[in-house]
Amino acid sequence: MKKVLIITLALLLVGCANKGTKERLYPSEVCVWRNGNWTTDWMQKYVEYVRSYDDFYTDERIIDIWHYWGLAYIDNDTIPEMLLLYGCEATGNKVLTIHDGKVTEWNSWRCGVSYIPKSGLINNEDGSMGHYYDRIIKLENGEFDLVYMKNEFESFEYLDSIFVYYDGEKYSYANSPQKYNRYSDDSVKQSLYISIGQSIDFNAIDSLYPTAFFEKDWKPTLPDGVSSNDYKIILTVK
Repeated sequence: MKKVLIITLALLLVGCANKGTKERLYPSEVCVWRNGNWTTDWMQKYVEYVRSYDDFYTDERIIDIWHYWGLAYIDNDTIPEMLLLYGCEATGNKVLTIHDGKVTEWNSWRCGVSYIPKSGLINNEDGSMGHYYDRIIKLENGEFDLVYMKNEFESFEYLDSIFVYYDGEKYSYANSPQKYNRYSDDSVKQSLYISIGQSIDFNAIDSLYPTAFFEKDWKPTLPDGVSSNDYKIILTVK
């Protein structure tokens, strides 16, 4: 009997959907590698993209900066986004999406990131050295748009720099304390983000594959008697 080695990754798993239209549109299991090849056009586009040099760290390839990858349904189309994680705090996390055959990307500030599946919403809440922020990004049609931002500074002397940006308008503590108080509480974040659904923290994802798999000459290390044509990678995606 022909041996088949199947490796299943439990990526972002919070429960399987019932079979039906939703399951067909957003399959909970996606085979990305079979018979020595990446199985879909969109997966091949992701692979080619991460082999290229990063836009900011121009002397380094993306796969040499971010060491692990996974898939997630962040927006509401049927092609999952690729998550690139665990470079370092300075580089944050990277999210890739495909729209009309083109790959676009978004980079977080540090690594405090979560998302709500199929909503298009990403929350980036983190901080360092006295500067703390909370950003909500909306992914739609391949574009990552900032829809909410709250900035805070520890030192009182920088009080005038504390502001909230929401839906195209900036609310400053110094210029409009009434509006600032209105938009600096949790009501905006609740309505934009938390109230929409259950969020998934990027840092909670602990079953990922290394980006070294995207090297052009990568071949799986297999047990004796199992050929690369028998090797599949099936991702569980939420």
